[in-house]
Amino acid sequence: MRRFVSMSVCLVLMLAAGCGSEQEKNSKSAAADASAQDILADSSAADTSAQCPGAPGCPCGSDAPCDADSQCLERAEGSRCALACESEACPSGLNCAEISQGGESLKVCIDRSARLCSPCRSNQDCVHPGAPDGRCLDLGPAGTVCGSSCASDDDCPSGYGCSEATDLEGKSAKQCQAIAADGGAAACTCTANAVSLALEGTCTATLGDESKPLSCLGTSQCKEAGKAAACVSAGPTDESCDGVDNDCDGQTDEQSCDDSNPCTTDSCDAAKGCQFAPNTDPCDADGSVCTVKDTCDSGACKAGSALDCDDGNPCTTDSCDAAQGCQHPSVTNETECAADGSKYCLVGKCINKLKCPADCKSPGSIIATKQEDKLVAADGAEYDAAGLAVSIFGDLAAVGANGDGGGSVTIYARQQDGSWASTTKVVGSDTAGADSFGCSVVINGDRLVVGACGDDDKGASSGSVYIFKRQGKGSWTQVAKLVAADGEVSGRFGKAVDLSGDRLLVGAYGASPKAKSSGAAYIFEAQSITKWKQMDKLVPADGKAYDNFGKAVSLSGNRVVVGAAGVDDKGDGSGAAYVFERQPTGTWSEVGKLIPASNAAGDSFGASVAIDGDRLIAGAESADTKAQYAGAAFIYERQSDGKWTEASKLVASDGVKASACGTSVALSGNRALVGCDNDATFGAVYLYSRQKDGLWAEGTKITTADGAKSDYFGVSVSMSANRILVGAFGDDDKGTSSGSAYVFDLGQYSCTNPGSCTCKAGFSGPDCSIKAP
Repeated sequence: MRRFVSMSVCLVLMLAAGCGSEQEKNSKSAAADASAQDILADSSAADTSAQCPGAPGCPCGSDAPCDADSQCLERAEGSRCALACESEACPSGLNCAEISQGGESLKVCIDRSARLCSPCRSNQDCVHPGAPDGRCLDLGPAGTVCGSSCASDDDCPSGYGCSEATDLEGKSAKQCQAIAADGGAAACTCTANAVSLALEGTCTATLGDESKPLSCLGTSQCKEAGKAAACVSAGPTDESCDGVDNDCDGQTDEQSCDDSNPCTTDSCDAAKGCQFAPNTDPCDADGSVCTVKDTCDSGACKAGSALDCDDGNPCTTDSCDAAQGCQHPSVTNETECAADGSKYCLVGKCINKLKCPADCKSPGSIIATKQEDKLVAADGAEYDAAGLAVSIFGDLAAVGANGDGGGSVTIYARQQDGSWASTTKVVGSDTAGADSFGCSVVINGDRLVVGACGDDDKGASSGSVYIFKRQGKGSWTQVAKLVAADGEVSGRFGKAVDLSGDRLLVGAYGASPKAKSSGAAYIFEAQSITKWKQMDKLVPADGKAYDNFGKAVSLSGNRVVVGAAGVDDKGDGSGAAYVFERQPTGTWSEVGKLIPASNAAGDSFGASVAIDGDRLIAGAESADTKAQYAGAAFIYERQSDGKWTEASKLVASDGVKASACGTSVALSGNRALVGCDNDATFGAVYLYSRQKDGLWAEGTKITTADGAKSDYFGVSVSMSANRILVGAFGDDDKGTSSGSAYVFDLGQYSCTNPGSCTCKAGFSGPDCSIKAP
């Protein structure tokens, strides 16, 4: 076995002692001892032809050049042959510790901080004989570097302090960390050993210019001793699910997992990657509303059962349209519907055969409408304001009550005996406070759209819209919530809504794209049952402050009309209506601005609007006609050149002061409804029919037997085939302004006295026998 270096030093001293006096011997011995210590503590001193290679403190790349009883161990200044030791007899900065060599234990001086500040990716990168418990620390933007275990500052090199730190595995321990002169954190600088190891860590590199800096994940590596590790990044890449901010936007794993499958719940696990867990949510297996209860199973959408479209009416043909749902077109008039031949069908109703005077033809004669039912919520309460918004489609009716807490909508269904029953009450998944859920509503097939114009997702009263889908008889499920991409405070998005197939129109009269409350409207289209995409934002070219464009909207195929009752072209608040059409490119263009010839200041033309194909109607609720503020409505028709012309002005024959006719309007084919919510203080609705000459004639005036002051009957109207739904939000049946709605039937026809026949739309002549071509 080779001799320890301490023995070699003794031999040198003994040989030198025979060459001089005792005093000289003692002097030379002391000098040799000092020289040996210098060699042990200073690698440059050890690197001499007399001691290196092999002696303790000599540079090494492996155990081979070191003495047999030594090992090549890492130090901060680089790998060195180890010095044997007993207890703590080691140079400054080194500690005496026991290591294993060839199955035998050996005590040598080790450097616990040999890998201090070396870049690392795991704790294992920081393990060496001097630090079997090495830990990799995350210093944030400075990167991941090796620490060094310590009990106090005395265990750390100069410039480092001992404090608690957490490693990459989340374990906490005391570690040596760089400190500045003021006691704060300092940059961790590379040692010669770290440069030699060339380990890599992670770091944050700042890229881009000063105005738009990007903080990107990079790779750190020590290149030069005494300096911080170099950080290199390839720059931003597409975001992926790996726990890393790949696109350098300050967010991690956002929107990186979407398999476009509604039957999986998508999530990101930084360790495992994207996870797509099967769910049991409602889904749409075939894109048709004619199947219900489609449900996700094992990650796939399984078709449910066929929609039951049997309405139990012998005077309708029942079918299902994939987009619109159940359809119940009327059979041919005068088709017998009773086995004994006593009844026949008229406009979808099975009635007793009419016995009319010979000079009045029954199919063309119409009597006053029949009230089928009054709709009052069982849990109604004061100030619910049920009926402020209403919508009817076939045998379904929706009544909005935006004052019911955060708001609600009650769905009613027509029963076989002609009565209407409440089937469900819907609220938004997050409805609360002053959201005003139910301030607008439209029902079409198996879809229900509800406006919540007081919602605050984009700021106070920015507004939102909820989409519900009918899952079965009486069951409705929320499938989407929409907000404007550029929603704003007081935008009132959702104050008006309309739906046609997969296309949705939403008004936001408080939006300010041109000026304060100039207003806007938004077009959305369904991409699937649960996903809707904003396709366009409609803004009039000449919008001005407080035009309130979007307070009333209506949609028919590729055309929309939007009311702007605050327009001042003919004086303050004279009003206007704008028509937009969809272009082949998918964008929408303004094609007309409508202002009646008689328009004047304060008319509020455009307070209500409705469009059906080539015809539209707009209300002017404050126009001075029969009396001050009696109101009116105007019919416009589209000409072959695409221009819209005023066709008729509808004024109630018995209008009185402040009737407010035109507060609401509805249009279906040759029929129009005009709501006058303050007529004789409790309200009325007028039915108009288009005559063969193109003019519109006033027909029935619809009122209620139980009407009372301030009911505001007529504040909202909706029409579907031969049924009319009218809102009366001020009704007091369940308390002050609890509200209600009324359903009327236009399907009961009979003859009147000779010469006084009232003709159904499409018929004319003294006896209603002339049918329009």
